[in-house]
Amino acid sequence: MRDGDVDYSRYTLLELEEALAGINRDQYPENYARLRAAHERLTAAKEKGESDGSALQGQTLESESPTSRKGSAAWERPFAILAGAACFWWLMTSPPNRLAVTVGS
Repeated sequence: MRDGDVDYSRYTLLELEEALAGINRDQYPENYARLRAAHERLTAAKEKGESDGSALQGQTLESESPTSRKGSAAWERPFAILAGAACFWWLMTSPPNRLAVTVGS
């Protein structure tokens, strides 16, 4: 990747902040300048949207919805952990004959 190749226009505010924390500004000065400009533009749009209630045009904010993020909804992982733990508990506390398969008569 060369300096200046990255398009930051589709990044969320959180992604821009993470990129700012990790970019080497001496090695990638053009990318750093573009990253700062995209961050400032999205931050200004967010502040403007919060102050006057106007909608942002085509920009993605981190606070849109929990399901717009990569991965799944915020409640799915804890629910899956609890369901898995309940199944494991049921399996471990069940009498052995409940799980046995009877063959023939």
